[in-house]
Amino acid sequence: MGYIEEYWGIFRKHECKDILDAGCGTNRFKEYAKDEEVIGMDLNSLKADIIADIQKLPFKDGSFDGVLCLHVLEHLLYPLTAVKEFHRVLRPGGILIAVCPTPWVINAWNDPYHVRPHTKRSLETLAKDGGFIHLDSYYNVGGPGFGILRIYKLRFLSFLPFLRDSAVVVCQKTC
Repeated sequence: MGYIEEYWGIFRKHECKDILDAGCGTNRFKEYAKDEEVIGMDLNSLKADIIADIQKLPFKDGSFDGVLCLHVLEHLLYPLTAVKEFHRVLRPGGILIAVCPTPWVINAWNDPYHVRPHTKRSLETLAKDGGFIHLDSYYNVGGPGFGILRIYKLRFLSFLPFLRDSAVVVCQKTC
């Protein structure tokens, strides 16, 4: 199972129908929607539904059931501002899935637009400080022959940090 299908599984498990893809890039996540409404938002993508900054979302409070933030927070000097905005636009019970490259991935440091990569712990802290409760977090494993797998399912590889491709946190707005 690929990462897009995995994230859709999380949203569907929590019955998320209105989803914001914050930093949508090519807006590919939307292609996998079934009965869900997805708004793709990006700061500078021609394929986005809305052009806007994730640090100042142009939506009313409680507009969404889910927010996906895939490889965006590492570009921000103050990612907590965006996480608090996600909290604001989510309805009670809403789900945030945030994914960032880890410090062990070469591309995390080679991209001149990256401010900082994240670990599971740093994403968990951002979510907590943004008002969310933690549901799950894990590392995706990337690399030749691996595809994308959860590293906690591969405990024998957990001592090899260079395989930790990206950190994922799944959290929920309680009220």
